[in-house]
Amino acid sequence: MIKTKTEKVDDGVIQELEAKGSTKNLLIELKALNIGLLSSLSFGKELSIDERIALFCEFMKAEGEDG
Repeated sequence: MIKTKTEKVDDGVIQELEAKGSTKNLLIELKALNIGLLSSLSFGKELSIDERIALFCEFMKAEGEDG
C-alpha cells in the first residue's frame, strides 16, 4: 500500500509518504499509478504510451531542476 498526504503551507508544500508491503506489490502499485497518470494526460494529439513515458520523464527532470 502506498499512501500519500500533501499539505500546502505558507512557504511551500509538505508531503508525507507511507509505503507498506512487499517490494513486488509496491512496484505493481507504482506501475498502476503511473499508467493511470500517463493515460489521463491530455494533449493536442494522441501519444503512444512510450511517448507519454518520455514526456513524463522530462516533466520529472524539470521538476527536479526547479525544486
